Amino acid sequence: MVFSYNHGSDFYRLKVFPSIKSRTRHKIKYLQPAGSEPHLYWTKQAEKILNDSYDPSPLWVCEGEKKALRLAQERLPSIGVGDVYCWKRKDRMGLISDFDEIPIKGREVYLVADSDFSTNDNVRLVYYRLSSELMARGAIVYLIVIP
Repeated sequence: MVFSYNHGSDFYRLKVFPSIKSRTRHKIKYLQPAGSEPHLYWTKQAEKILNDSYDPSPLWVCEGEKKALRLAQERLPSIGVGDVYCWKRKDRMGLISDFDEIPIKGREVYLVADSDFSTNDNVRLVYYRLSSELMARGAIVYLIVIP
């Protein structure tokens, strides 16, 4: 399954069925161009509010393109982060540059965390760091954990 990313980018990710194992026996579920930086996947609903800085609609951020599309089916402007770690820069703390295109100040942002948030300290820490980065830009952040 191919997820073509938007906003004029030629970036894409491939969902691999079934998953494959790397040389180090790591389970690979997705592929993307080698050496590419992470990007945000936004739905058509999100694109509409992101192009209008006066639209006060809340934004929903979740892990994965499929979950973003599912939220979009409920008419919720949603952005998918390819992996729980793909919101941050590789070389230092801070949001990836795709976040610069989002009018975030004063906007409600709902972070939708997977169920492993409740059981995985590392995942919990990543969500808290993402929350902090968004709040530093003026977002009003809420966390929703999927059971």
